[in-house]
Amino acid sequence: MKRLLTILCLGFATALSAQEPAPEGARLQELIDQLAAPKVRLRDEAQQALSQMIDSEPAMRAAMASHSSEEARLRLKRILKGFRDGLWTIEIQQAVSAVGLDRGPLRTAVKGTLLASLHSAGIEILDATDLAVVRTLGKSTTGTLTLRALAWAPDGKRIAFSNQSGAVMVEDDAGKRLLTLPPEMRQINPNNPNAKQMAPPVAVEFVPGTQSLLVFTNAGLTLHEPAPAGEPRRMSVKEIFPEITRNILAQSMAVSADGKAVGLAFEVPGPEDDLVAMLSLADMKVLWVSKISVTPRWIAVNQDGSEALVAMRERGVVRCAADAPLAITVSRSIDDLTSVAYAPDFKSAFLTSGRANAPVRQLAVPSGEEMWTAAPAPTGCYHVTILGPDQIAVKTFDNRILIWKKRQSTNSATR
Repeated sequence: MKRLLTILCLGFATALSAQEPAPEGARLQELIDQLAAPKVRLRDEAQQALSQMIDSEPAMRAAMASHSSEEARLRLKRILKGFRDGLWTIEIQQAVSAVGLDRGPLRTAVKGTLLASLHSAGIEILDATDLAVVRTLGKSTTGTLTLRALAWAPDGKRIAFSNQSGAVMVEDDAGKRLLTLPPEMRQINPNNPNAKQMAPPVAVEFVPGTQSLLVFTNAGLTLHEPAPAGEPRRMSVKEIFPEITRNILAQSMAVSADGKAVGLAFEVPGPEDDLVAMLSLADMKVLWVSKISVTPRWIAVNQDGSEALVAMRERGVVRCAADAPLAITVSRSIDDLTSVAYAPDFKSAFLTSGRANAPVRQLAVPSGEEMWTAAPAPTGCYHVTILGPDQIAVKTFDNRILIWKKRQSTNSATR
C-alpha cells in the first residue's frame, strides 16, 4: 500500500512539473523550432504566439539567419516584418483640421499630456488623450503670428511666440501676458553701424531647467534670462562665424536635453556649404562647427550637445558633431524632409517629409538603419513631436494631428 502511494505521489508531481511554464529562453526556442513542425496547424500556432513576443525580436532575427529549416526562416521573416510594420499604430487622429491650412510646429508640455498647435490666428492647447481643445492662447496680441516661432516650458506654465512685428511675447497658461521682448536688429552693412533692419524670430526655445528664453534670428542668438539678470546675452552671426563676410540665413534651433548647449542651423546663399554650430550656453562660445551640403530644414540635438541630427532639403539626414567637421550622412532621401526628433533614449530618431504619401520613419542612431515606416498618408507630414517613450504626435500638411502609440509586447506565450 505504501509503495502504491509513493508511485501515485511521484506521478502527480511529474504531472504538475509538466504543467509549469518552461524557462523563457527555452520556450522561445521551442516555438521557433515549432515553425518547422510537420503539421501546418502547429506551425501556425507557433507563428501566432511568436508574433506577440516583440521583446524577443533580436533572438528571432538571429534565428532567421541561422535556422536549418527554410520554412522556419520564412515564417520568422514574416513575423519580423510584422514587428516593423506594426511597431507604431495610430491611437487617435483628427478627421478634419479646425484651424485651416496654416502650418506651424507642435510642442508638448506637462510630460506629454498637452499639445500646443500653432497657427496664424492663435495657439490651440489640446489634450493629448483625445485632441480636444483645452484653451486658445496668443489672443493677447494683434497681427498674424509667426508660424515658425513657438516655445513651451516643460511644465506648461509659460508659452512664447512672435507676430509680424518681430516682438516675442510670453504668456502664462491662462493667457496673461508676462513679458514682451523687442524685435532683434541685424546690421546689414558692415561699413555702416547705423544700417540695420529688423530680424524676425526664426525659432524660440526655453532652456530646460531654467526660466531663460532663447531667440534665434538672422542677427544671431539672444539669451534672455529672468530678472534681475541684467541685459540679454547675445552672440551675433559674425561672432559665431568670423570668416563669413556676408549675410546668412537662420533656419532652425534646438537645445540639448541637459540645457547646456544649443544647436543652430544656417543656410549660406550661393555655392558654399551650409553650416551648423553648437554653442555653450554657459559662456556663449562655439563648441564646434559642421558643414552640410543642402539647406537644413530642422535640427535635433542630443542629451549633452555632443552631436546633432539635421534634416535637409532633398538630401536626407546628416550627423553633425565635433568629430564630423564635414557632416556624416545617416540616411539618404530624395524627399524634402520637414522635421527630425530624437527618441527619448537617443538611440533612434523620427523623420517627417513634405512629399505627398511620404511616411513617418524611425531610424536607428547612428547607423541610420530603418526601424519602422508608417503607412503612406494622403498628404505629407509637417512636424513630429515626441510625447514620451511610447507616443509621438505628427502634424500633417493639411494641419491634422495624429497620435501614434508604440505597440507593447505581451509575451503571453512565455508566461
